[in-house]
Formats: sequence, structure tokens, C-alpha cells
Amino acid sequence: HARVPWKCSQNPTLSYWVDNQRRSHKKFKSGKSSGMTEVRAELLNKIGFEWDKRKSLNRVSSPGNETQEQEHESFDAASRNQEKNQERWDKHYSELVNYVERFGHARVPWKFPENPALSYWVDNQRRSHKKFESGKPSGMTEARVELMSKLGFEWDKKNSWEKSYEDLVSFVKENGHARVPAKFPLNEGLANWVTIQRGSYKRYLREDLCSITEDRINLLEEIGFEWDLSTHTTKPWEKSYDELVTFVNEFSHTQVPRRFPQNQGLSSWVSDQRSQYKQFLKGDSSTTITEERVELLNKINFKWDCSSQPWEEKYYELATFVKEFGHARVTQEFSEYESLVKWVDKQRQSYKRFHNGDPSSMTEERIELLNKIDFEWVIKKGRPTFSF
Repeated sequence: HARVPWKCSQNPTLSYWVDNQRRSHKKFKSGKSSGMTEVRAELLNKIGFEWDKRKSLNRVSSPGNETQEQEHESFDAASRNQEKNQERWDKHYSELVNYVERFGHARVPWKFPENPALSYWVDNQRRSHKKFESGKPSGMTEARVELMSKLGFEWDKKNSWEKSYEDLVSFVKENGHARVPAKFPLNEGLANWVTIQRGSYKRYLREDLCSITEDRINLLEEIGFEWDLSTHTTKPWEKSYDELVTFVNEFSHTQVPRRFPQNQGLSSWVSDQRSQYKQFLKGDSSTTITEERVELLNKINFKWDCSSQPWEEKYYELATFVKEFGHARVTQEFSEYESLVKWVDKQRQSYKRFHNGDPSSMTEERIELLNKIDFEWVIKKGRPTFSF
């Protein structure tokens, strides 16, 4: 028979498991989310599994001198306790879902000030999962593992991002692109992870709190990761190229900044061209770039190496400032532009070194771009401003 007694001394884990199957089946029948499926129910039915706990209990003889009534009471008490535990688990899981929607990841910091209990709970899930994986009794179940994994929950706090990145690199080597399908049976966790990266990148562009960093963005772009998949399928290459030409006519360069609200799709597209070009140089036949496209991009002085991208991003920010205020004098009075204040000051220092023949990051091209927006190389307090 399949009537595993409660707290079976030979296999306590199996006792927890069969009881969890009954609870999952009850939810499944009422249309609620659970780990039970038609296939699993059918497999259990084939071995005579009894879904009603009381019917199952009536067929199990009571050990020792314990009466069947006492067994019922013990079983019911344990069942009520498990239901309360499940309610608490569901409550914390719902809180974790809200956290992921807000921050774009499931890495709740230790002693999270807004909800310290959630911090303790996620840490406990990792410990329970470790026991579950080693076959020891714990509160973790397959259904819970599946639910947590769907949120991109990282069971190992150490180097989890790097592990997923390595999985993505392997995917790119095998498939020639980084577009992991939403339902990827070989690695469902990777499909969730790339979705989280795109969501985190959107928050990065809005300058909201997020887990992605400049270094991680660069690593992903090096393997051709596309931040906006809609541009891959819905917009012809030529249309994006025309948009880039328009950008060049306005800003005199091709380095579209990552934060470009007027056309965020164009920012993703130019990043993809650089990634495709790297594959093209390696002789990868899966790349979408061709000799004709390379030639068209070269005609508008497209930069294939974007290692200096941060400079162009700040230049774009300054150009936007000029459009709004009518001048390029970003001073301490503009407190909301603190980082830009430091950047323009650094440009003046770099220009001074360049002008004196000392080593400097300033170039003729950068000087020309700054001059186009009437950048003032010298500003003296209380005196009219002038340029070299």
C-alpha cells in the first residue's frame, strides 16, 4: 500500500512528502497554484495513493498502545500546524514577489530595514534548500523550489550573477546569439535571469535603484546581449540606420548614449551592431551584419570600439543642459547636476594639460565637439567669461 505513516521512522522525509502531495492536490483541484499536475496525479493514482488523509489513517494500525483516536488527534494537530506554516510561507513569498517587482531582483539584503522578517525568511529558504538537496528533512519542497526559481531567486549568494553569465556565454557559443527563449527547458533559470537583467537595465536608465552595474552592462554587451528584443524583430535594419544618420546630423558623432530617452531602441541597436561586428570579424556565419552594412556604417564614421562611451554620455548630458539653459556653464549652483559639474571641470583641466603639451585625455575631436556647443574653457569668478 501507499499509506506512509506520519513520522515514519524509516524515512521521515517521505512522510512530509506524501502529506505535501495531498495539500498540493487539494489546491490543484480548487484551481489554485501548486506543484501538482495531471501527470503527477495520474502516476500517484496508479500506485493506489489515497488523497484523503483520514481514509488513509483508518487503514494504518496504531503502534504500541496508542489508540486510533489519539492517532487522529496527533495527526490533525500536525496537519493544522503545517497549514499555518504554509500560510506563513505564502505570506513571505508574496512579500518577496513585491520586492522583486520593485527592485528587479530577489537578493533581499541582510536586515532589510523595511521588512527585517523577509531578510530572515530568504536566508532560511537557502538553509532549507541545502538540506532538501542533501536529502535531509526540511520545510523545502519541489513546488517551493519551482516558485522561488521563477523569481530568479539565487540559492547560492556567492557569485550567483557570474554563474548565470557563464551559462549565457555557453548559450551564445552554441546558438550564435543571446536571445534566450522565455521557455527554455534546458535552463529555465537562465530564461528568468536574462529577463531580470533587461528589467534591471531599464531601471538603470531611469537612474532608479537596481542591481546592474556599468561593468555588468559591458560584459553583457560584449557577447551581443540585446536589451530591447522588440527592435530585433519589428524594425528593419535600414530604418534604424536612418535614425542613426539623423542622430549624427544633430550631434556630430555616432556614439548614442545608453540613456537616450528620445530613442532608447537606437541605443540598443548600435550596441548590437558592435557585438555583431565582433562576430563578423571572427568569421561567425550566424551574425546579422554584412560587408555592405559595415561599409554603410563606416561612411558615417561609426565607432566600433565604444570603450570611451562614458565621455560621449556626459557630452550628451551637457548638450541637453545647453538646450535647456542656453549655455554650457554648469556651476555649483546647479546642485542637481553634481556629477556633470565635476565632469566639465575635468574637461577644463584636461584641456589645460593638452594645451601645455602634457599627457591628457583631451583630443582634437573632443575639443571640436565641445566648441560646437559653445563650451567655455576658462571661467573666472566675477569676471566676464572667455575662451581660448
